[in-house]
Amino acid sequence: MLTAHPAVDRAAVVAMADDRQGEVPRAFVTLRAGASATPDELIAHCAESLARYKVPRRLELRDDLPVTFIGKVLRRELSEEGPGR
Repeated sequence: MLTAHPAVDRAAVVAMADDRQGEVPRAFVTLRAGASATPDELIAHCAESLARYKVPRRLELRDDLPVTFIGKVLRRELSEEGPGR
């Protein structure tokens, strides 16, 4: 859903610990060159089409995402990061 937004280049979603639900989605996004979008705008974009429990609770904009030598996003590295914003 995130990559369907015209400003999004790449996105990765990982599980984040939550006291009430156990785990909730946390997203990391890179934007296309020259594009702009806020985390709140991207979360609202997801909320339009996804079930509430699938909408990211937190979304962090990044310059780049950690990837393997073939370009696959290293979700484990992202999920091992602290709670973030």
